[in-house]
Amino acid sequence: MDGLPDELMEEVLGKLEENEDKLSAALTCRRFLTAIHKKLPLATAICVQFSGNHSECGASVKVYCKRRNEYLGAVLTVCQCESNGCTQMMHLVLPRLSKDVSSLSLEDELIGERLSDSAAHAILDGCSSAPLSSISFEHVDFSAVRPWTLALIASFHRLQEVHLLSCILPDGLLLRALAASMQTLRCLSVTDSSLVSDKLCSALARGAPCLEEISIRGCHGVTAASLVPLLEAAGRRRGQQLTVRMEETGFNAEHLERCMRSSLMPSGKEWAVTRMRMELGYATPVLLLTHPSGKAILVYD
Repeated sequence: MDGLPDELMEEVLGKLEENEDKLSAALTCRRFLTAIHKKLPLATAICVQFSGNHSECGASVKVYCKRRNEYLGAVLTVCQCESNGCTQMMHLVLPRLSKDVSSLSLEDELIGERLSDSAAHAILDGCSSAPLSSISFEHVDFSAVRPWTLALIASFHRLQEVHLLSCILPDGLLLRALAASMQTLRCLSVTDSSLVSDKLCSALARGAPCLEEISIRGCHGVTAASLVPLLEAAGRRRGQQLTVRMEETGFNAEHLERCMRSSLMPSGKEWAVTRMRMELGYATPVLLLTHPSGKAILVYD
């Protein structure tokens, strides 16, 4: 292959018909990428998975929801081994794939390892110009990622959904993920994080008028006081209902009702509190808070 002229290499790779084959070729080496980059299909969703299976080092690609000349999603499974150069190739390939990408997800299957700074930089910088409306990070350990790399999240300034599920988050990551998108944010999920406290809901109440759903399940630093600023700012929210998932937190319904009766919260007495149970495969306790203006907050506890 090294002896083939560039024009012939481009013609050979241009014969590939399957989108998965085109992407696999693009992730192989710089020369293949140069030869085929004009043939790469467009994507609207990209999922990057880091594999912990060292017997299968390298990169693999799966494409789903195929259409004639495009696809809706691609799953890139890569390793972080420096010798294979997968993260370097992602840094080159992602900018060519992400021009129309609205959804980016990262899933870490590594066991006992952390996401490297170079891998995080390849993903965040590679998608920095994408029109992202949704990001989802699941089971990712960010503790080895440098602050200036995490600051690249601020380039995503039109996010509507942010999901950080069972991640190990360095201090300040959450604020970086939200700051640029407060005015557009509709859904936020941050689960099983020791860094989340009542201050998060206070920041959301002040700066996220489009918010419709919050999930802070498993965040033990969260208490009933989180709901106070959300109740007080209900009039500034554009939607009528806000759903808050607070299972396995420090939330206590009696504590909330005491706060609402306190003289420090004059608007608390305007809210009606109804306790109920909802069937979601099993009976789940729910607190419904309603205001005469029509605003409502539904709390799963």
